Amino acid sequence: KARGWPADVEIKISGDRGTYVAHLGHHKAANSPCRDRNLPVVVQQCTADEFVLRVLGETILEGCPTFTARFKRTGPDTAEGTISRGETVTARRER
Repeated sequence: KARGWPADVEIKISGDRGTYVAHLGHHKAANSPCRDRNLPVVVQQCTADEFVLRVLGETILEGCPTFTARFKRTGPDTAEGTISRGETVTARRER
């Protein structure tokens, strides 16, 4: 969720870098300048059981989120994560 609104997020990773894009559902686009923007991502850790990403939104636009997301694998293509703002998320890898 993004400030209480349901959100679909797409993260693309190649090597130790990538992008994060939030598609915020019913959230008003006019109130969210960070919506649908490619925010840079840096992979901080990646093991067989866990991966940690740093989303660097403030480098694109002041006020866009900069936060850390830590994911633990729950299956071959799924993971449960927490982000530094205290939210819990579910991730699914698409092949």
